Amino acid sequence: MTVSQHRDGNTAYATASNTCTHAVRVRMIWAFAADGGCTSLPKGYAYTESRGAAALPPRPKVSEMRNC
Repeated sequence: MTVSQHRDGNTAYATASNTCTHAVRVRMIWAFAADGGCTSLPKGYAYTESRGAAALPPRPKVSEMRNC
């Protein structure tokens, strides 16, 4: 599993990519925003979530990925 993050204006984006050899069920745990729900990712697939981001810190970011 890899996670990449970026911000575009007032929106924070996080993309989880499944680099495992099998399907996984994961959820994104966001700092300073609501956590994401569980999602299934087949091998080789990616999933993107977004959150509104304040112009000033603290800004939302994915702090961890959890199995579910």
